[in-house]
Amino acid sequence: MGLEKDAKDPSALGDHARRSLLRKGYLYILLLVSAAGGMATVGQILRQLFMHLLGTEEADFAVLIARRSAFLVLFLIWEIYHLTILQRDARMAHKALERLHARFTTLIIKTGAEDAFPDLLAAALARRAPKLPLTVHQIGADGFDQLGEMRACVFPLAIALNPPNALRVC
Repeated sequence: MGLEKDAKDPSALGDHARRSLLRKGYLYILLLVSAAGGMATVGQILRQLFMHLLGTEEADFAVLIARRSAFLVLFLIWEIYHLTILQRDARMAHKALERLHARFTTLIIKTGAEDAFPDLLAAALARRAPKLPLTVHQIGADGFDQLGEMRACVFPLAIALNPPNALRVC
C-alpha cells in the first residue's frame, strides 16, 4: 500500500510511483481480471436464465442468480475503482507535465512575414502544451537582448548555417 500512498503525492516521489512499471502492471492486470471475471459472471447469469426459461428446474435458481449478481457487482466495483486510479494518475501526470512545460521557455525564430510555419508551429504547441512559454521572434527585428533566457530555440536551416550576429554564441 506504500506505492499507492506515494502515487497520491504530487511531488517527484509521487510521479516516480505513478510511472512504476510494477504499479502499472498491477493495475492493468487487475482491470483485465475484473473485466474477464465480470464477463464470465454475466455469461453464467445468462446461461442460468436461459436454462430456466427453457424449462430446466432448479430448486435454488433465485439464490444462484443472487450470488452471481453479487459477484458481478463486486467485479464492477473492483474494475471501476482501479480504472479511477489510472485516470487520477493520468490527470496528475498531465499536471506534472504542465509544470515542467511552464519552466521550459521556447523561442521560435521567423525569417520573414511570408513564412507561415513558425505561426503554425506556435499554434500547434499552444494547443498541445498551453502552459509552455512560447515566443515567436521575427529575424531582423530588434529585441533579442530583451527575450531573456530561452531553454529551446526552433529556427530554419538557413539560419543555422548562417546565423545573424545577434544569435552567434561564440
